[in-house]
Amino acid sequence: MKAVIVNQGIPGTAAGFQKIRDAGRDDILLLTQMPQDDPFVIAKVADIVENSNDFGRGYYVIVRIKDMGATIFVHMSFPRHMGVENLSRRRNIFEEACNDLGIEFVFVTVPD
Repeated sequence: MKAVIVNQGIPGTAAGFQKIRDAGRDDILLLTQMPQDDPFVIAKVADIVENSNDFGRGYYVIVRIKDMGATIFVHMSFPRHMGVENLSRRRNIFEEACNDLGIEFVFVTVPD
């Protein structure tokens, strides 16, 4: 095996990568996209971690909806996703951008 490539690195990907490293397999390239593990944890065990600019997008989405005439932004999510550092941080950026741009922010928790 030359590489392990994980798209949407769900929680536990870092632990799985760590097991590969603990087994002495430093010869296997470990790559993940869209990590949901703590970014600092996954970065210690993966060779490559790729993610879109979720934080920048958190502000840009609000700018675009304002340009389209929106006055209210409703963010719907569930506790498991809000437990993911990158997703909860983006949610906070959505709220901050709404406050900055005069858009009402509404957060709704939905079942997982």
